[in-house]
Amino acid sequence: MYELILAILAFWIYLSLLSIGLQFIYGVARVLNLAHGAFFVLGGYLASAFVHWGLWYWPAVAAAAAVGLALGAAFYAAVARLLGNELYQLFFTFSLFWIAEGLFKLFFGFGLYNTYDVAKAMGQVRLGGAEMPAAYLAGAGVLALAVVGIYLLLYRTPLGLYIRATVDRPEMAAVLGVNTRLVYTVAVALGVSTALLGGAVSSLWQNFTIGLAGVLLVYAFAVVTVAGLGNVTGAVVAALLISVLRTLAVFYFPELELLVIYIAVIAVLLLKPSGLFTRYERRV
Repeated sequence: MYELILAILAFWIYLSLLSIGLQFIYGVARVLNLAHGAFFVLGGYLASAFVHWGLWYWPAVAAAAAVGLALGAAFYAAVARLLGNELYQLFFTFSLFWIAEGLFKLFFGFGLYNTYDVAKAMGQVRLGGAEMPAAYLAGAGVLALAVVGIYLLLYRTPLGLYIRATVDRPEMAAVLGVNTRLVYTVAVALGVSTALLGGAVSSLWQNFTIGLAGVLLVYAFAVVTVAGLGNVTGAVVAALLISVLRTLAVFYFPELELLVIYIAVIAVLLLKPSGLFTRYERRV
């Protein structure tokens, strides 16, 4: 049971960080990003490489997140012309996904990248008579900070006001002087940065290698479907539901790992196509 709980926790942490970024990008800028898993994997690669080159772990995580901000801004600049045409967005971002896979092979090869040594150095923490790796608690802390940070950004800052106004009434926000293109750029940059942050933190317990981005994207879109497209806060709860289903399947019926996820997705689509946690039209 202890191993089961740890597996659920680990999967929930990085699936939440992956899905939050994906939801934030769509919720604000309406960009469907099939390359999002590649950004997450890049975060794991970079954090592992930075640590291997001698950088301390937390500065390495911060550096990966900073790279995500720059990549996110560049990504939006490239995809901005395709806003309003989701089919073209899918083609464009799917192409980026395969380009990223090729670049990963070129620069990182086929090896396994992780920061297991850092996780081991963090030691164990005793909780309720059992010992838990401190790395998992560190990951949970990063997830909590990300959720609180997004909430504070949206509801306690002028930028958050501009974001919510742009999501609700983009034309009116533009008329009132809001630079909507800048708002979209910042939102996409933050979403991509969250993905790289999630990958960097997950390197404490997850191997990063070729092919992982496509696998993770399947789970991320399952979370998006269950939560509701663009619903940031619901993504955390949906990620927990998917993590529980997936981990139980892996432990007891490994051959049904993906089957149970697709059954859950189909059930949600049939019962509530807008997602379990979508109540209002505004998605942020």
